[in-house]
Amino acid sequence: MLCQRLKDQYVQNWGASLENSPKLEYYRKKTKLTFVKKNSIVKDNLRVQLCRFRTSSHMLDIKMGRFASVARDCRICKVCSLNQIESEYHFILCCPMYRCLRTKYFGNVHWPSLQKFVSIMFCKTKSHMLKLSMFIREVFKIRQDALNS
Repeated sequence: MLCQRLKDQYVQNWGASLENSPKLEYYRKKTKLTFVKKNSIVKDNLRVQLCRFRTSSHMLDIKMGRFASVARDCRICKVCSLNQIESEYHFILCCPMYRCLRTKYFGNVHWPSLQKFVSIMFCKTKSHMLKLSMFIREVFKIRQDALNS
């Protein structure tokens, strides 16, 4: 009973800390705290990349702009002309620069939605996590090449 009470308290504190954080905007959409086994994704480099992306430990302007004191609405994607904030949502579902890879890994995403984003980001099956991890790896490579050219 004590163990369950401690778990409940932790989950409640976790939820409150997410709601009060200016970071991890889309992570807040995760409604349930769940654990994923380390070996769910076979390759460590893909697992690490997925974990970093999910916890906003990446190089997108939504995060990097915060360190450079750039106003949130000015953290615009530099690889497309949509004039949208380069958030995780834009990166996964909207940026036209990654349309081919998006179709390759997630099928046709005609109308991006928060529900679609959450289902992609917090997938639980090994095959879906592998697809998301490979998508993230390939898209960051394309992004880096575009920014360097």
